[in-house]
Amino acid sequence: VYYRSKRYPEAIAAFKTAIGLRANFGEAHFNLAVTYVALGDKKKVLEEYQVLKSVDPKLAEDFFGRFIKKPN
Repeated sequence: VYYRSKRYPEAIAAFKTAIGLRANFGEAHFNLAVTYVALGDKKKVLEEYQVLKSVDPKLAEDFFGRFIKKPN
């Protein structure tokens, strides 16, 4: 809800809370990375992407294809 409302600081806090409760929660890592994309924070996008790769490789692949890979 916070992300869709463009309330990014609150979205980040909510995703981090979810991750704090379950560190391997792939969807929370994915959504946290997407929020960093919306903010244009490339460093944090890549950091979260690296975590996502170890937590959920399939979601990481999806994230890469949608948000990192440059179109040909």
